[in-house]
Amino acid sequence: MHNDGALDAIVQHLTQVQFAKDFRRGVSMPKFAIMLLCSSLIGCAAASEAHAREFGGYECSDNCSGHAAGYRWAEAHSITSEADCPLRGAALSFYEGCLVYVEDPDRGADEDDDGDDIGD
Repeated sequence: MHNDGALDAIVQHLTQVQFAKDFRRGVSMPKFAIMLLCSSLIGCAAASEAHAREFGGYECSDNCSGHAAGYRWAEAHSITSEADCPLRGAALSFYEGCLVYVEDPDRGADEDDDGDDIGD
Protein backbone atom coordinates (compact mmCIF):
# COMPACT_ATOMS: atom_id res chain seq x y z
CA MET A 1 0.00 0.00 0.00
CA HIS A 2 1.78 3.14 1.27
CA ASN A 3 5.45 3.52 2.06
CA ASP A 4 5.25 4.83 5.64
CA GLY A 5 8.85 6.08 5.56
CA ALA A 6 8.21 8.18 2.47
CA LEU A 7 4.94 9.48 3.93
CA ASP A 8 6.68 10.44 7.18
CA ALA A 9 9.39 12.26 5.21
CA ILE A 10 6.80 14.22 3.24
CA VAL A 11 4.90 15.17 6.41
CA GLN A 12 8.15 16.24 8.08
CA HIS A 13 9.13 18.35 5.06
CA LEU A 14 5.71 20.02 4.86
CA THR A 15 5.80 20.68 8.60
CA GLN A 16 9.19 22.36 8.27
CA VAL A 17 8.01 24.44 5.31
CA GLN A 18 4.88 25.54 7.19
CA PHE A 19 6.92 26.38 10.31
CA ALA A 20 9.27 28.56 8.24
CA LYS A 21 6.33 30.42 6.67
CA ASP A 22 4.64 30.90 10.04
CA PHE A 23 7.89 32.02 11.67
CA ARG A 24 8.34 34.70 9.00
CA ARG A 25 4.77 35.87 9.66
CA GLY A 26 5.47 36.08 13.38
CA VAL A 27 3.60 32.98 14.55
CA SER A 28 5.36 31.62 17.62
CA MET A 29 6.35 27.99 18.10
CA PRO A 30 3.60 27.25 20.66
CA LYS A 31 0.97 28.65 18.29
CA PHE A 32 2.45 26.60 15.46
CA ALA A 33 2.37 23.46 17.61
CA ILE A 34 -1.27 24.08 18.49
CA MET A 35 -2.17 24.64 14.82
CA LEU A 36 -0.36 21.43 13.85
CA LEU A 37 -2.09 19.44 16.58
CA CYS A 38 -5.52 20.78 15.59
CA SER A 39 -4.98 19.99 11.92
CA SER A 40 -3.87 16.46 12.85
CA LEU A 41 -6.95 15.93 15.00
CA ILE A 42 -9.24 17.18 12.24
CA GLY A 43 -7.58 14.77 9.79
CA CYS A 44 -8.01 11.87 12.23
CA ALA A 45 -11.66 12.74 12.83
CA ALA A 46 -12.34 12.83 9.09
CA ALA A 47 -10.62 9.49 8.61
CA SER A 48 -12.66 7.84 11.36
CA GLU A 49 -15.92 9.18 9.90
CA ALA A 50 -15.08 7.60 6.55
CA HIS A 51 -14.69 4.12 8.02
CA ALA A 52 -14.78 1.08 5.82
CA ARG A 53 -17.97 -0.90 5.43
CA GLU A 54 -18.27 -4.15 7.34
CA PHE A 55 -20.19 -7.37 6.84
CA GLY A 56 -20.61 -9.52 9.92
CA GLY A 57 -17.71 -7.72 11.56
CA TYR A 58 -15.35 -8.25 8.62
CA GLU A 59 -14.05 -5.20 6.77
CA CYS A 60 -15.16 -4.95 3.15
CA SER A 61 -12.64 -3.90 0.53
CA ASP A 62 -15.40 -2.82 -1.83
CA ASN A 63 -19.18 -2.81 -1.58
CA CYS A 64 -19.33 -6.05 0.45
CA SER A 65 -20.56 -8.02 -2.56
CA GLY A 66 -17.85 -10.68 -2.06
CA HIS A 67 -18.97 -11.22 1.52
CA ALA A 68 -22.61 -11.36 0.45
CA ALA A 69 -21.75 -13.92 -2.25
CA GLY A 70 -19.97 -16.15 0.28
CA TYR A 71 -22.89 -15.84 2.68
CA ARG A 72 -25.41 -16.76 -0.04
CA TRP A 73 -23.26 -19.70 -1.16
CA ALA A 74 -23.10 -21.04 2.39
CA GLU A 75 -26.84 -20.56 2.75
CA ALA A 76 -27.54 -22.40 -0.52
CA HIS A 77 -25.26 -25.27 0.53
CA SER A 78 -26.52 -25.41 4.14
CA ILE A 79 -23.00 -24.96 5.54
CA THR A 80 -22.87 -25.39 9.32
CA SER A 81 -19.14 -25.65 9.97
CA GLU A 82 -16.38 -23.12 9.39
CA ALA A 83 -14.24 -26.00 8.11
CA ASP A 84 -16.59 -26.31 5.13
CA CYS A 85 -16.08 -22.70 4.03
CA PRO A 86 -13.81 -22.65 0.98
CA LEU A 87 -10.71 -20.46 1.00
CA ARG A 88 -9.35 -20.36 -2.52
CA GLY A 89 -6.71 -17.94 -3.67
CA ALA A 90 -7.45 -14.31 -2.92
CA ALA A 91 -11.19 -14.80 -2.33
CA LEU A 92 -10.93 -13.85 1.34
CA SER A 93 -14.19 -11.87 1.34
CA PHE A 94 -16.11 -14.88 -0.03
CA TYR A 95 -14.61 -17.04 2.73
CA GLU A 96 -15.47 -14.46 5.40
CA GLY A 97 -19.03 -14.23 4.07
CA CYS A 98 -19.32 -18.01 4.49
CA LEU A 99 -18.02 -17.69 8.06
CA VAL A 100 -20.64 -15.04 8.78
CA TYR A 101 -23.37 -17.43 7.64
CA VAL A 102 -22.05 -20.17 9.93
CA GLU A 103 -21.92 -17.72 12.85
CA ASP A 104 -25.31 -16.09 12.13
CA PRO A 105 -27.51 -17.86 9.56
CA ASP A 106 -30.43 -15.49 10.23
CA ARG A 107 -28.47 -12.33 9.42
CA GLY A 108 -29.17 -12.17 5.69
CA ALA A 109 -26.91 -10.96 2.91
CA ASP A 110 -28.71 -7.87 1.62
CA GLU A 111 -27.18 -5.26 3.95
CA ASP A 112 -23.83 -4.40 5.50
CA ASP A 113 -23.44 -3.98 9.27
CA ASP A 114 -24.69 -0.39 9.10
CA GLY A 115 -27.88 -1.44 7.29
CA ASP A 116 -26.80 -0.09 3.89
CA ASP A 117 -27.78 -2.10 0.82
CA ILE A 118 -25.08 -4.24 -0.73
CA GLY A 119 -24.59 -3.61 -4.43
CA ASP A 120 -24.05 -6.82 -6.33
